[in-house]
Amino acid sequence: MSVRFKLKYRSIVLRALILGVLSCAALTGRAQEACDTSDPLVNIPRASEKSDAPAVKSANKKKPRVKKNRHAKAKRSPKVVSTAQTPKLISEVGQVVVSDAKGIPHRLFNTKGKAVPIQDGYTVQTGVQSFFSMGLSDGSRLVIPSNSTVLLKQITKTPILIDVKKGRVENYVGDSSLSNPKNKNKTSYRVRTPAVTLSVRGTKFGVEHDAASNITRTDVSEGVVAAQSPTLCGAPIILSHGKGAFASAQGIREYTMLPAPNLEQLPLVVRGKTLQLKVPEIAAARRYHFRVSYDEQFLLLVQESYSDIPAMELSGLDSGYYFVKVNGVDADGGEGLSSAVNILYQPDARPQ
Repeated sequence: MSVRFKLKYRSIVLRALILGVLSCAALTGRAQEACDTSDPLVNIPRASEKSDAPAVKSANKKKPRVKKNRHAKAKRSPKVVSTAQTPKLISEVGQVVVSDAKGIPHRLFNTKGKAVPIQDGYTVQTGVQSFFSMGLSDGSRLVIPSNSTVLLKQITKTPILIDVKKGRVENYVGDSSLSNPKNKNKTSYRVRTPAVTLSVRGTKFGVEHDAASNITRTDVSEGVVAAQSPTLCGAPIILSHGKGAFASAQGIREYTMLPAPNLEQLPLVVRGKTLQLKVPEIAAARRYHFRVSYDEQFLLLVQESYSDIPAMELSGLDSGYYFVKVNGVDADGGEGLSSAVNILYQPDARPQ
């Protein structure tokens, strides 16, 4: 084989390698564009939307005096700390464990009884009938109900990053553009699970992740949420009021949330040994989700329950006013729109 032939052969091979590298780079660039993780809401104008959920029916219009029932069981009053726009605890009830980035349990209160600041990278775990709520740096509110594990990835600055490992979170997202005009067209709040990334601006929505099946359910009661798969390429799904999504390794599927129940006929005063309520049936509902709170925003949760019938019965509540929120759950586990009522509960005063 001549020297000239060898040089020509090497030149051909080198050109082929260069073309192959360039082709791979082009394909990689296209794949990155298809899986672009930039802000999916940047081109969507911000709107000051109002929720069209029915107003809370209240028994507290005349504010009658309620006497303490000495025979009632002591209620687990949440420790209400702060509603300021800093990452601080608002309320915690039951078995709540907060750990720092190294997994070391974090004390929520110091020796003087003052709340200790919660930092980026902390993890919150709640047990049965246990609840945790906090205010974030952008004015948003985060509620973590029972049996949940949530990583507070970034809460001291925007964009807020929340990673749901298992269980559910309720998000009441503030409008960060009010405090910083630079955030007008930016996503200020993100919730992530292994199955979906949710980008949010000024909205109310819930996220529930089943770690065993790796399925995430999202329900939007107000505002706009962009749902995007972290592993599959494709455009995000934009969810608005009354829409939800199921996300898994196979992709994201949108669904229409069940309508809110009509609670107009519910009694405003309930008496008995337990708090019992019956609500109208919701078509296509397989279960009903009941939540009881001290406040209308449901930041100070006391108890919650799921029922296969449109009725609930809760015990251990003291005499007083409570807000009760109800929604249906469909056959796939998707939460529906909710209605709320403010009732006066008076336990049976007779000794057992």
